[in-house]
Amino acid sequence: MEWTSFLIRVRCRTTCYRRATSLRIHSTPSIAPEKLLRAMLLQAFYSIRSERQLMERLEFDLQFRWFVGLGIDDAVWDHSSFSKRSNATHASSTDPQGRLYKKGAGKEAKLCFMGHGLMENRHGLLVDACLTQADGHAERVAALHMTEPHADRPRTITLGADKGYDAEDFVIELRSMQVTPHVARNISGRRSAIDGRTARHSGYAVSLRTRKRIEEAFGWIKTVAGQRKTRFKGLERVGWAFTFAAAAYNLVRLPKLIAEIR
Repeated sequence: MEWTSFLIRVRCRTTCYRRATSLRIHSTPSIAPEKLLRAMLLQAFYSIRSERQLMERLEFDLQFRWFVGLGIDDAVWDHSSFSKRSNATHASSTDPQGRLYKKGAGKEAKLCFMGHGLMENRHGLLVDACLTQADGHAERVAALHMTEPHADRPRTITLGADKGYDAEDFVIELRSMQVTPHVARNISGRRSAIDGRTARHSGYAVSLRTRKRIEEAFGWIKTVAGQRKTRFKGLERVGWAFTFAAAAYNLVRLPKLIAEIR
């Protein structure tokens, strides 16, 4: 397993987007929720910036229509099927659930949420993803929370992570769950929580090399799926969009994996 996190910058708008799980309630009754979800996948796959642009693409693109399940002569939905515009004005241009956070020393503080992902090594698929408020402990807390369901098995698993996770309490918690911490050692003026016996093991070096593959997933989520700056507001909505983008990334990976097997 490999672990990493990245920041999602908040871009606030007066448009409040509904969760996909409630699309049946807020959309036209004749539109099946699964069709709306397929359309949202296309939006992620092809980096379409808005629902209005997505509907314009559906007007003329037969492949898009086939994927969503629309016939050639079927009318395209109104873009408001995806959202409900709020008439209320916002006194603040910020998201009250976002937090100012610096990615590193000397970096600019930005209003952010923090996205987290857990990847399995063999195929490079994300097995879990979640979103939290940004703070100095969120990464390690989320890592433990998402690793726990995969731990305590007859065969010990490993967890790879970068130097930011080289903390004694984090390493102790992993070992208590029968998870071997393959965390990059941070020895810059401090003592690493990873002992020499762990670091000398051949699997440790393999984990550190493989760990970098998760950056491919986060790069895709941020750029192609458009999650670097979210259009949504609030932890719940931003978190849903992030998790949906992570699922879309796995779908993009599957054809490559199937081709390798064949």
